[in-house]
Amino acid sequence: MPNAKQNTKGWEGSFVENMLSVLIPAHNEEKEINRTIRDLTKTLEREKIKHELLVVNDNSTDRTKEILNNLSSQIATVRYVDNAPPNGYGQAVKAGLTAFRGECVAIVMADGSDDPEDLVKFYRKWSEGYDCVFGNRFSNQSKVIDYPWPKLCLNRLGNHFIGLLFSIDYKDTTNAFKLYGRNVIASLTPLQSSGFNLTVE
Repeated sequence: MPNAKQNTKGWEGSFVENMLSVLIPAHNEEKEINRTIRDLTKTLEREKIKHELLVVNDNSTDRTKEILNNLSSQIATVRYVDNAPPNGYGQAVKAGLTAFRGECVAIVMADGSDDPEDLVKFYRKWSEGYDCVFGNRFSNQSKVIDYPWPKLCLNRLGNHFIGLLFSIDYKDTTNAFKLYGRNVIASLTPLQSSGFNLTVE
């Protein structure tokens, strides 16, 4: 059953009610970040979802920051922050979690591997009163494209082990594509992991 949303206006300052923050860690993503941002913007505007796209520039050494400067000047809902060294996925996510302004936040990959249409579904489900919404890349309804089979085997074994260890039935714990209510983030901090293992934490 959905849980009632808690009042979290005292956590990390004020927030915008019902706004979706899309947190995008980006390290050397000059080839993909423009398309990812524009695809997300197009979909969220079409669905009339109040949102911000918050990109965390994770110490990029290519043109990522230059592209983000251009995007943030062209699209009002786009902004970015710089992650202080050392870089790392977990570090970048934690930096974004201290800066997002929405009532909920979704973590989305900068390479465009997460479908904006699924993000809309996540937000709609959260709007029903759920605290978190998680995807599953390996359900019967999912379609996995260009996923190397050695990595796939390790992924499935790792998720199976995590499920046994913690007695949970969720089949894709290592998937970063998740949406959290602000109240959940407030209850989880401080987070410890600095790498991709943050997705499990």
